[in-house]
Amino acid sequence: VTSAWRVEAVPPVADRVVAVFRWTAERGMEGGSERVCFSAEDEFGMAPLPEVCVTLRVHKCRYCARVGETLKYIAEHYNHDTNWLRLWNYNPHITDPDAILRSFLPVTIGSTYRVQPGDSLSRIAARLRTTVRKI
Repeated sequence: VTSAWRVEAVPPVADRVVAVFRWTAERGMEGGSERVCFSAEDEFGMAPLPEVCVTLRVHKCRYCARVGETLKYIAEHYNHDTNWLRLWNYNPHITDPDAILRSFLPVTIGSTYRVQPGDSLSRIAARLRTTVRKI
């Protein structure tokens, strides 16, 4: 995994120690998945815990906003011809298009389409009201 991992220590609760692992996928990882495994033991190596594995899936056409970002910034970042209005239409949960977004807010940055038998690029472009070149 080339993405950055961040570990946040959480104060112990009773006899348990907890850690929070945060991971942010990098651009280009959309539609992929990463299998991550964790193992732990006490400080003396006397009580190993069983390994726990999870699969992290990165959704296509979704972006997790960071503190301070706006729809305009995201549109420019993803080369949407600076058309932040398109992003606003994709995201009805964002009520103010000029708002500074909160961290980890999921933002839809595009649509997906499942190709049907008989489809061509020109038919798909017409259906999505765009051009073949932009597809």
